[in-house]
Amino acid sequence: MELELQLEEEREEREEELQRRSLQEQREREQLEQFQQQQQQQQQQQQQQQQQQQEQRRRDQKQLQEQNELHEQCDPQELHAQLELELM
Repeated sequence: MELELQLEEEREEREEELQRRSLQEQREREQLEQFQQQQQQQQQQQQQQQQQQQEQRRRDQKQLQEQNELHEQCDPQELHAQLELELM
């Protein structure tokens, strides 16, 4: 009789331990998933920023190139007059 009680208690303890481990593993998995999602979001944000910076550089480069072409087409006196107007 006492042996049966002891065995029953041990079995219950093992079940409780298994449940605790299972819960702990589940929490760890959820934390890992959350961390991975955060990492992925950060990567996406960095990529987005890089793309925006590259697009801005391309626009700036194109604008600069267009200005240079315009300046090459203008004669120096006309360019000087245009600059004076812009400065006013």
